[in-house]
Amino acid sequence: MARWEPKPKDPVGPNERVGRRLFQRRPLKGAKDQKPPEGTYEISHFEERREPGEVSLDRLGRTGVDNKVKNFVEPQARAAASALRPPGVFEGWAVAKATDLENSAPGRRSFKIIPSPVNADPEKNVVANSYHAHVERPREGEYVFSCYETAVILKAIFEQNYHRESASAEKQPSETAWQKLWRWFAELFATR
Repeated sequence: MARWEPKPKDPVGPNERVGRRLFQRRPLKGAKDQKPPEGTYEISHFEERREPGEVSLDRLGRTGVDNKVKNFVEPQARAAASALRPPGVFEGWAVAKATDLENSAPGRRSFKIIPSPVNADPEKNVVANSYHAHVERPREGEYVFSCYETAVILKAIFEQNYHRESASAEKQPSETAWQKLWRWFAELFATR
């Protein structure tokens, strides 16, 4: 069976699964042996500082997480992790049903998921990704929510409807000498 391919003009379906990429958690200062609680995410998992205020998502399947789609998107997520400063490790996705984001519950913000496929650009080493989507920061009159406020709301939605899709362990690239050095500097200054 062929991989599901969303049409660029079609809206995101109510049963589609969308995921936010998760990168390695920052260690707790002074408590490196403490594990974070299960079923929770960090605010940093949902912060998007790039303008114009769109939070990137991956469309992972029409009615559930499609392994063929996941295998197609995962190398791009790993490349995005290695482009971080300091370089990070891609750990998987926080996954929710599209209706969990789009349907507003009393006292909660809703997010319209907008398909935004990425076109290939060989000059910038960008691979085409028809599974890319985003949500925009909410507005309330003239007030536009900050990236932090938006991250708090998204974190609450994804934690309430908890599902984590892990990255494939065998495809984890080994850390280069430059990445090890960068991580060492980051850890050195994070403990001060």
